[in-house]
Parts: sequence; C-alpha cells; structure tokens
Amino acid sequence: ALNKLLGLDEDARPELSERPAYSKLDVQSLETEINRVLDNNPSLWLAEQSVKQAKLQLELFDWSTGSSNQYEAEKIDVNKAQLSADSAKEQMRLAVRNIYNNIMKLEEGYAAQQEALKQAEDTLKVKKLMYEVGLSTKTDLQSAELAVTKAQNDLQSLVYQHESLKLAFQKPWAMGN
Repeated sequence: ALNKLLGLDEDARPELSERPAYSKLDVQSLETEINRVLDNNPSLWLAEQSVKQAKLQLELFDWSTGSSNQYEAEKIDVNKAQLSADSAKEQMRLAVRNIYNNIMKLEEGYAAQQEALKQAEDTLKVKKLMYEVGLSTKTDLQSAELAVTKAQNDLQSLVYQHESLKLAFQKPWAMGN
C-alpha cells in the first residue's frame, strides 16, 4: 500500500539512502535531563492541570447547594488527581532512566561489535589468502564473507537502535508502546 502511495512498483523494496552515524549520547547530569523531560512532557502537564482543576473546583464549592458529603467527595477527587499526576511523573522518571541505561548498554556493546567486525574482516583476509594458495575451499571463503556481512549488519542494527533510543531519551512521551 505504501509503494502504491509513493508511486513505486508493488514489489519494490526501497532502502535507506543515508545511514545514521554513530555518536555517543552526551549527558552531563542524568537528573537534569530527567527534570527537563518531566518539565516538557505534555501528558504530565495535562495531569498537573487536572490537579489544578480539581483544587479549583474544591475552592469554588457551593455550600448552598452541596452537602458536606459532596465536599468530601471533591477533596477525594483532588487527592486522586494528585496521586495520578505523581504516579505518571514517577513512571516517566523510571522510563527515562531505563532508556538511558539501555543507551549506555548499547554504547558499551558498540566497541565489542566493532571488534567483532574487525575480527571477521581479518578472518576473511586469511581465508582469501588460503583459498588463493589452495588451502581452503570456496565454502570456507563464502562462510567468512557471510560472517563479515553479518557483523556489518549487526553493527548497523546497533547504530539504528542507539539512534532510536537517543530520540526516545529526548522525547519519551512520543515513543510508541
């Protein structure tokens, strides 16, 4: 359906023309970043507005038409709204920490993945030389080439994940479930 909308052949498989470059996440203070996210989060702002609205309804309670039971119900609504807002804030705080920890794990894995690629490339060079002098089979050479391709794909996949998580770290409320 997407290919039709874009005017491409239905069997066409478009590929990315640009690959994201790897760059580490630069965070001076995790707490500062968490507070920035909490301050800019539209759903948390909405929850805070619900608390303000509930408090305002409590302040404007009309004693002439309401009873003390209704007033108590309004007080409970304020508490519920406050608890809901606090819970959402804490969940967002935990989500940002989890995203940050996942980014750090990927950054640690990046060096290991680069080393795996380098090792696969070195193995391929050796297999090519061995094949040229007749000490290795074509199958051995092809499996070494396959290992290099797999290592390249794994490294690129890690970069894509890393970039995706960096975007999610900036705006976690926009991240899909």
